[in-house]
Amino acid sequence: MSLDIERAQLLYSASEATRALEAEQNQIARYLHDTLGDNLAYLRLKLEQLSSEHDYMELSIIHRDLETMREIADECMNQFRSSLTQLWVSTSQDLASALHEMAKSIGERSNIQVKYESIGIPHEFPPHVQRQILYIVREILRNVEKHSKASQVGLNITWADDGLTLEACDNGQGFDLSAVEGRQGHFGLKFITEISTELNGRLVITTSPGDGFSAKLWLPKG
Repeated sequence: MSLDIERAQLLYSASEATRALEAEQNQIARYLHDTLGDNLAYLRLKLEQLSSEHDYMELSIIHRDLETMREIADECMNQFRSSLTQLWVSTSQDLASALHEMAKSIGERSNIQVKYESIGIPHEFPPHVQRQILYIVREILRNVEKHSKASQVGLNITWADDGLTLEACDNGQGFDLSAVEGRQGHFGLKFITEISTELNGRLVITTSPGDGFSAKLWLPKG
């Protein structure tokens, strides 16, 4: 009987792991469809327009369109790299170290001073949850790098017995949150909100023009 119970427990654990993996794969597929797919469709449309209207367009307009296309292509590459990192991130590295290294890397790349602080005793999360947490923080920092014009960003992590709190604040230009949420093609905040909800977390974003940006995320341990 004990063998049957153990076998049933193993089957249940395998089933739970499979469901978690399928959910993560579906999430990545949705992200690629709504971001990379949308941007590639835009690039194709602009290329078709340039090919068909080249003789009738002013050179300044062509240059402007090409610059926009270059920016979209850069965005596609960032989205592709982000998805690969999410799939291949090492699960042997503890979450606190992974977050610190990621923050340091983005700060050095963007010439933004990143102040990192970890309070409390770090604890483990399941590998798929760790990847989602890294994705959320990466997306927040990448938006700071790309849009905020900030010189400093703070990343604070507070570990508690029942979960952790992540808070990122910058001294940048801020923005109108309602306007960005309704803008076609801007999916970053939408996806981190969806992921936070799927992890049973709470995400609060505070920003306004001229007042910087703050994102506070609480995630349960279980």
